Amino acid sequence: MFTLNEGEIIDSFQQLLDDLTTLAYGSYLCELVDISMVEGESSRLLFKQLITVFYLLRNNVGDLETLLRAFEIKLLKLTGYGLNTDYCVKCRKKITNSNYLSFESYGGICPECKKSGGRQISFASFKALSYLSNLELEKVYRVKLSSEVKNEIEIILQELILQSYGKKTKSLEILKGL
Repeated sequence: MFTLNEGEIIDSFQQLLDDLTTLAYGSYLCELVDISMVEGESSRLLFKQLITVFYLLRNNVGDLETLLRAFEIKLLKLTGYGLNTDYCVKCRKKITNSNYLSFESYGGICPECKKSGGRQISFASFKALSYLSNLELEKVYRVKLSSEVKNEIEIILQELILQSYGKKTKSLEILKGL
């Protein structure tokens, strides 16, 4: 058991409560961190990424969907489930583009290797995953993705999150139900 004797709030992010969309996204981010961490475990890097996303959410910087996808990629990476989009997970050859993502090995498979244990994705989605995984969250607002690419990346990341942590988030179901 831990005892906290004193604390000081630096920023409470009360502005997120003004809009149902930002409230749902903020709740989703907290739920993601909760399911990805073991109780009592700490990660300063993950906390820093979460606070960065909260600041960007509060200030309505860039596309919120792209920001969420970038955070999900960072979360996977910081908890040991990062995607390998630089080298083929089967033969270790450098790949610049792929249309298959292995869920078993968390990475791309080159065109020459046998594809199994994953899913076919578009070249654009693979490039977007690769780019977002190497981009700092503070710069995500510069990225513009088509709705098809955003939807495909969302589906892929939701599958990876479920596979990695064994739980599915429920926070965004409110928005999808509206």
